[in-house]
Amino acid sequence: MPTISYSQPLPFPVEVVCKILSFTSARDIVHLRTVSKQFCDIAHDPQLWRALYVNSCVPRPLGPFRWQSTEFLEHTLVQSEQLSRKWTSEPLKFAARALPGLYPAHWDLLFERWLIWTDDTTDLCSHDLETGDEQVLWQVEESSSFVAYPTTSADGRMVHIILYRMGGAGILPTVTNLLEYRVHEDSCSLSNAVSHNIPGLEGCLGTHDQAPYRLYFDKGNLMFDSKTGSFHKLPPFHSAWGPNVILTKTHLIAFCLLSPNMTLVRAFIVAESLSPAPARATVDELCLTHEAHMGELLLPILLIRDSVFDTITRSTNLRFLIGSYNNTGQTDYRCLDLTLPESTAGEVMPMSIHSQDLFAVDRDSNPALAGGSVDGHIRGFVSILDRGHHDLYPPENDDLYPPEDVVTIQKFTIDASQERCTAVLGEPTQVTFPENLGDFSAESSEFHFPLGCPMYGEFDAVRGRLCYDIDDGSRLNRIVFFDLE
Repeated sequence: MPTISYSQPLPFPVEVVCKILSFTSARDIVHLRTVSKQFCDIAHDPQLWRALYVNSCVPRPLGPFRWQSTEFLEHTLVQSEQLSRKWTSEPLKFAARALPGLYPAHWDLLFERWLIWTDDTTDLCSHDLETGDEQVLWQVEESSSFVAYPTTSADGRMVHIILYRMGGAGILPTVTNLLEYRVHEDSCSLSNAVSHNIPGLEGCLGTHDQAPYRLYFDKGNLMFDSKTGSFHKLPPFHSAWGPNVILTKTHLIAFCLLSPNMTLVRAFIVAESLSPAPARATVDELCLTHEAHMGELLLPILLIRDSVFDTITRSTNLRFLIGSYNNTGQTDYRCLDLTLPESTAGEVMPMSIHSQDLFAVDRDSNPALAGGSVDGHIRGFVSILDRGHHDLYPPENDDLYPPEDVVTIQKFTIDASQERCTAVLGEPTQVTFPENLGDFSAESSEFHFPLGCPMYGEFDAVRGRLCYDIDDGSRLNRIVFFDLE
């Protein structure tokens, strides 16, 4: 991390000054640059911005890491703070745009910047949303598809893409190749691919550290560990429904619906291997450490605070945002606490499950979209489509029966960083779509879960950006971006 030279000696050591200022906001630090030359020097100190990033209470990416520039830390914090000030206190505003051209129904958005898809010529391509640059990443077979996911660590940002060959009816897909790309931070481009042939693995369950699974097949039960380059297998779940799986820093958590009113929750870890390095084509079964039962859950189940280890009780706590129907015609959103006591090898321990009420919304609303930082600072929204009655009622009944389809959005923030999880729910705001989106309408804006429904979307909580496609039944779809405020 570079350092700066101060034009005048500081009255206190740099470490003390940075410690004091690290509890202010990023915007206040930027404003200090206009006070004096000395404050201007302080406000550019990389040490200060690293401390600000650690202490910040707004959604932000993982960090700070040495490869993240001071400009990146500053821009990220200022942008997220500006969004936080008006996220729930002001009516919704947004800028919308559609990407030029049409794209296949299957795509992935990585680091909220690179759109990955396969074109008609079997090229695996990327599109940079910031610059518009496109890059051919790999040549794939006609019957191939892919799972793409990002990994962020102290060593930098990586993109992993698992290629698989689609089988026929009743046949699991077969994993054929693993591609690795490094993000060049100076040019914001992807490196040449490092290819690892992985023949013969059936099924696919793609994921990355500290984030939920991006895509999985109903009968697939493989996970890939990007740190070791090995695959691991989930044991079978005796249920008609596939598990909803989330990977955290310490455990793989699987929620499996056993019946309409019963959910099995299991925690797994990667068993320590005695061999120096497992081969990439090997598959090891995950080790079950904890399990418990709870009632019905609604999708999606969102990780809102990653693993926190208690040094006194030696237990690990994880927090999720869940929804369930109540008796008043609404959907209750709650903070689900999973507490996993320390376990010994080969022993399956019971986990403790508690929930805290957060807020309630209309039962007909779509599932919440949310994101944030691993320490529990979350930003999101829920939406509802009020279907219009058009010509069924006279104009004087428009207040009760809107003539056209209307989308209403309600924004929320969650602070899951403290012992008590709290939330703020904004007022509902009707959305009017700009004319430059062409045939985009309220009806086509309904957000669906799980994957495989008519729309697939990604929400970037730091920027307030929603990216998704509109599936009108054709082979190619339009991809639309909303920058919410």
